[in-house]
Amino acid sequence: MRAEESPIRPRSCLALVAAALLATGGCARPPRSNTPPAPAPEPPPFKIGVMTGTAAQGAEEFHAGAEIERRYPKRVMHVTFPDRFPAESVTVVAQLTGLASDPRVRVILVGQAVPGSVAAARAIRASRSDVLVGLVSPHEDPDSVTRACDLAIETDVVARAADIVAAARRMGARTLVHYSFARHMAQRPLARQRDAMRSACGKRDLRFVALAAPDPTESGGPAAARGFILADVPRQLDTLGATTAFYATDDAMQEPLIQAILAAGQGYLIEQARPSPTSGYPEALGLRIPDEKAESQRACAGTSAPGPPRPTRWRCARWPTCSWMRPTARRRWAIPPRCCGTWRPRPTGA
Repeated sequence: MRAEESPIRPRSCLALVAAALLATGGCARPPRSNTPPAPAPEPPPFKIGVMTGTAAQGAEEFHAGAEIERRYPKRVMHVTFPDRFPAESVTVVAQLTGLASDPRVRVILVGQAVPGSVAAARAIRASRSDVLVGLVSPHEDPDSVTRACDLAIETDVVARAADIVAAARRMGARTLVHYSFARHMAQRPLARQRDAMRSACGKRDLRFVALAAPDPTESGGPAAARGFILADVPRQLDTLGATTAFYATDDAMQEPLIQAILAAGQGYLIEQARPSPTSGYPEALGLRIPDEKAESQRACAGTSAPGPPRPTRWRCARWPTCSWMRPTARRRWAIPPRCCGTWRPRPTGA
């Protein structure tokens, strides 16, 4: 009987398992329903806060912020920091924390990130862990900046020094004049850039001259800095000769520097502190900023409206592309497609 029973037991077990699967539904697909699944709820819209300087301190950053707000009027809030920001860091902090006080704001971008931005970023993180903070061209200690924000953007100003001197030599310069002031020279990257320029000039047989200019944030404001540049460039050309190149560390000095060189018909501007086609040139040459549809192509290639007469030999240079502060650079970090559909808050402990 054992020989006859052995083949029956496995079949009985299979039958029991099959019955159990049928009773519980097994692996069979559930019956189809004609009712479509409910759509996922739309994520609530969020806003982006942008802080720049005023047009007097940095026209490019200001126009970039204003343009983003114009393109996305319901999604972007644009505020400015005061012209005398070194003495008004409390106002800088208040402006940024004010943006974060709106619960709809989830991204805050600052450019330039003047003193007070790091303190504001820390305060925002303490109260709003879901807010991303980006600091562009930070003025404060690089180590403090990287710990306080989610994104920091700046060019390698020290590496640029050798390139600026090499370009000056190729353009025919024999002297390089460096305009700055104490506040900028107190910033480690800018002080190292100056020292690197001096060293590179020695290697390429160029004379290096460091001159102090008025700080645009002090009592005379940007007007005093512009007036000094307009008056001093002709003096330096008379003293140092026509083969003198100029470099200034502040944005407010770029427009008068371009104007003075072109008016003199001698000397060189190798590149601006923030070297893009829209830094200093539109204001110096009376040019119209192109419309938004053609901006990325036309503004970076040249200009769109006639300006004052120019010398036959072009003595001023710049990078061929727009700077990191233009709206497209900010938008790609903070606006669709990366963040617009779903919001991913910072992981706990980040």
